[in-house]
Amino acid sequence: MIKPANRNRLRAAIHAAGLLYAFGLAALLIANHFLRQASPFVALASTFNLYLFMAALPLAAGLLLLRTRTALATLALLAALFLAANPVLPPVAALLPAKTSGATVTTMTFNLGWTLTPPQPLAQTIAASQADIVAVQEMTADSAAVLGSELAALYPYQILEPSVGTTGLLSKLPILSYQWLSSPGGRPFLHAVVDRQGVEFHVFAIHLLTPGILWWPSLHLPRGLVETSLEREVATLRQQVAAVTEPVIVLGDFNMSDQSRAYLALTTSLQDSFREAGIGMGRTFPNNLRLGRVRIPGPLVRIDYVFHSPHLRATSATVNCIDGQSDHCALVVVLSVITEQQESVRE
Repeated sequence: MIKPANRNRLRAAIHAAGLLYAFGLAALLIANHFLRQASPFVALASTFNLYLFMAALPLAAGLLLLRTRTALATLALLAALFLAANPVLPPVAALLPAKTSGATVTTMTFNLGWTLTPPQPLAQTIAASQADIVAVQEMTADSAAVLGSELAALYPYQILEPSVGTTGLLSKLPILSYQWLSSPGGRPFLHAVVDRQGVEFHVFAIHLLTPGILWWPSLHLPRGLVETSLEREVATLRQQVAAVTEPVIVLGDFNMSDQSRAYLALTTSLQDSFREAGIGMGRTFPNNLRLGRVRIPGPLVRIDYVFHSPHLRATSATVNCIDGQSDHCALVVVLSVITEQQESVRE
């Protein structure tokens, strides 16, 4: 039996640990807002803040058992911080039946994972999605040839040019025009215009470069992220999108988390479809990660997105993680055009 004095010390220690942990997480979120660009460590820690919250679960259980006002207030603070950093509550759009009167288009973004998987299963996964428009990344000459031939009947409109860019586009909808746009990162952006029931959609298929990773030499562990080049690419992308007045869809592998400054900048003008209509965390990478024969639970972060302009709204967003295929999960999003009547209701 624990003596009363020892019990009081334990209660005080749990209270103190809970408050210190909560204030530490709050400090990290504040630092992420103001210091992320200047501090690679803050960028790394903020990217994976979900797991810092998960590490607090035993402490949260201890606070719950105490049931004091201080303990419950600390729990409430931890919950508020978690929801502020990781909004996981399902949005209204994800719960209510979709009511649309404008043109709809189903989109898919899928990083093929270079040569991790033979192209044939990837083609089957794409065909099963029933998407109207599919953006692929990490496409090789071999996968381009297989996708082009096996999906020709389902996707008669194709932009698969591995000699120009490893990003490609498959479409059931007529592609009216397309162009490759330069980016400061080196990988060109693919800009295509497709037609759906007389509505022109400007589709930007994107694959941004991976952030720089700083390592502890002796420990072989990461100690920071450098996202300067990523932010430059997003700034260029925003300029290119801003020149378009018609409905815009921007989709692909962005290699950025939803905690990053690049994400914040992009969502000032475009809407995140998963945040609008998805349920859960929406994590897409890494999938099928293994150390030897042991499979590592994943995915761990969200880096694949479908963004859209205010002309559209997302009615559904689903992450599809396929065993034994790419190291990325596919993201499938249904978008609908907002009609003038729907716009007046929103206002």
